[in-house]
Amino acid sequence: MNYSLFTAFTKEPVEISVSDGIFMSLLGIALVFLVLAFLAFFIWALGKIINGVVSKKKTASAAISAPVTAPLAPPAVTLNDVSEKDAAIIMAIVASNTGIPLERLDFKSISLIKE
Repeated sequence: MNYSLFTAFTKEPVEISVSDGIFMSLLGIALVFLVLAFLAFFIWALGKIINGVVSKKKTASAAISAPVTAPLAPPAVTLNDVSEKDAAIIMAIVASNTGIPLERLDFKSISLIKE
């Protein structure tokens, strides 16, 4: 091969054979592939390092900041002329229609309205 990097910057045309052109093309493609593979590996390794640091911080802060509490007993609901089954259905409907979880709702009493 009579081709070098410096002859590319001269104004003189350089004759390259077909085999030399194919070789340079394959060399360029291989170089691009190797750089992309290196970047992929670098990004993968950086992600692993960052996930390791973040998970260590989460477990440490979760262990410190999470107090252990016993679940609270649901408050007593006064039922007036309503069966427990009907009261449970009414509470489920209210929770569903409002979008508030049932454990966050506080029912004081459920009464049957007679007309």
